[in-house]
Amino acid sequence: MITLALAGLSISAAPEAAAAKGKKRPPAPQPGFVVDRARFESLDGSPLGVGQQGPYRGAMEVVRPRGGGISVVNHVAFEDYLKGISEMPTSWPLEAQKAQAIAARTYVLSDMARKVATAYRAAGADICATDACQVYTGLEKERRPGSEAWSRAVEATRGQVLYHKGAPILAKYSSSNGGRTVAGGKPYLRAVDDPDDRQSPLHRWRVGYPLAEVGRVLGLPAPPVDVHRAGDEVVVSRLDGDGNRFEQRLPADDFRARLNAGLPAPEGLPLAVPSNRFGAGTVDGAVVVEGRGWGHGIGLSQFGALGKARRGLKAPDILAAYYGGLRPVTLPAEKVPELVRVAVVIDAGSTVVTGEGGSFRVTDGSGAVVAHAASGKWGVFPGPRGKGLRLVPPSDQAGPATAEVAATEPTAPVSGQPLVVHLRLTGPPAVTRVHLSAPDGATTEVDPPTLRPAGDLVVRLAPSAAVGLYTVAVEREAGAGRATSSTLVVGVGVPEAPPPGVTTVSSGATVDGAAAAPVPPGVVKTAAASLLLGVISLSATVSRRRRIAAAFDSD
Repeated sequence: MITLALAGLSISAAPEAAAAKGKKRPPAPQPGFVVDRARFESLDGSPLGVGQQGPYRGAMEVVRPRGGGISVVNHVAFEDYLKGISEMPTSWPLEAQKAQAIAARTYVLSDMARKVATAYRAAGADICATDACQVYTGLEKERRPGSEAWSRAVEATRGQVLYHKGAPILAKYSSSNGGRTVAGGKPYLRAVDDPDDRQSPLHRWRVGYPLAEVGRVLGLPAPPVDVHRAGDEVVVSRLDGDGNRFEQRLPADDFRARLNAGLPAPEGLPLAVPSNRFGAGTVDGAVVVEGRGWGHGIGLSQFGALGKARRGLKAPDILAAYYGGLRPVTLPAEKVPELVRVAVVIDAGSTVVTGEGGSFRVTDGSGAVVAHAASGKWGVFPGPRGKGLRLVPPSDQAGPATAEVAATEPTAPVSGQPLVVHLRLTGPPAVTRVHLSAPDGATTEVDPPTLRPAGDLVVRLAPSAAVGLYTVAVEREAGAGRATSSTLVVGVGVPEAPPPGVTTVSSGATVDGAAAAPVPPGVVKTAAASLLLGVISLSATVSRRRRIAAAFDSD
């Protein structure tokens, strides 16, 4: 007899019965598991991907801040985070890359100490993965050709940071400053000349846009007649319905942001207006914008660092030129955090977490297991009623894990004879245990709780010493309340001729004054039963085999 109990199931009335009562049919349940938050953690060191991003080392924490979308935070080792930063070409001189590594390490330590409210902090992260913080691409950066040079720069500067008054500085940096840095409001972020920035192809740039296109992206009802910059503002001149000229003024940063959002980047430029250090005027029906540099221009210029390294400067000298003479110091290991929490997705409608060939554990916010050994692509969607998350696994990992008896050898077990039971495990990987109950009620753990995938499990049991009814129970727990229990009852009879040296007891006889239970007629003997454990192993159809030696000796 095999019984199966599946936790977490409910039974509802048949659709016909519901219709007969005139009740509205309830909506079909959504697939997957509803959790408050989810943690995906590799079991074998293989990386994880998120959507089209990554792969990444470390674990992924998926959250849904109140009132927001889905965010994913990569919990990664501190130095591994630095190796995944993608801010400087790996073909550049090592000293320039070392200067970049020290600046990046200092920047993340400074950002981790700040208390400014941001979207990524609302998700529980220390820093974001875009150029709003530092560009972080994880293993994608480490796998690029020549990336070993960047990894060497990170390793060669391990623990080195820039400090001012006992704390890491705000080590801002950008691509190019156009020949002079921009003051950053800190004593170590002064404006200084930087002739080495000439290495940048954006050291100086010039571009023109038709007046009509500029008027369109500025949201004007008609094209302007003139656009020019005046100090921190851009002056836009238009004509009213009577042909009278009038002016509108807007901040130069706003003008730049609107053009960058509404106009495609011209050939050779990363943006329509790459920096806020620009002038503007009107020539022959077009707005001509001339500028220098790319980015905010505060602190280290990456192209300037390239020029200095080519002139023979070492990393400490390069950094000192940009950060008020400060040179790197080496922090004790205990002052460097073990992990960095990086927001790789912020406020998304949904996402997918993927294992790169390996397996990973999925848990909820309390640490309860959702899946012991997941794989493939797991969809992540908003939870019901705007709360939490809904995790949708691949179809082969969504249901319960079960166990069935495939065969026994022999089919009619008798006392004093070994027994082999072939079990078929189905469903997702699950913590599986097998225990045996003898006729006298004593229970022996045949297989302690072990994580096992689907496949064939072979249970080899040593010869039993007594006749009667034996019970083999197989329990499987796959996470998220998916627990099953399969129970098999077997009658062990008396052999026709007992082997030499083996004492057997026939039906109704006694042993040590106790009556042996007779074998009831009609008991199916295609089952798992025995008194003592021999060996348990996974069959060759399962990729991973485990053999557990017996902990008991037969009588």
